[in-house]
Amino acid sequence: MNIKIITAKEKSDSLFLKKAEDNRHKYAWIKDKVFVHTGLSLQEESEFDSFIFENGGTVRKSTVLNTDYLVYNADYDHETVKLRKARELKEKGSGIEILTTEEWKKLIDS
Repeated sequence: MNIKIITAKEKSDSLFLKKAEDNRHKYAWIKDKVFVHTGLSLQEESEFDSFIFENGGTVRKSTVLNTDYLVYNADYDHETVKLRKARELKEKGSGIEILTTEEWKKLIDS
């Protein structure tokens, strides 16, 4: 008999992948979109990046003209360069959506 011991990380990863597979149609709008985040904790960054990648999106390190979504932590103590740039792009007519982490969670939970 072959027994494989599954670590907590593997269990967590497999549950995340299952969720992504189960909801692929729900999150189809993420595919081919460009996301930037700012002011998130390392854990939040990792979870966000994994979620976007699993659903076909791209995460960039900086806000550029083709950025579709910027997600930021509203509790962060100052305006980041990424957020300032996103606001400038929006004022110039870019279609970038600027969301707080709370607005993001509501969007993906709906």
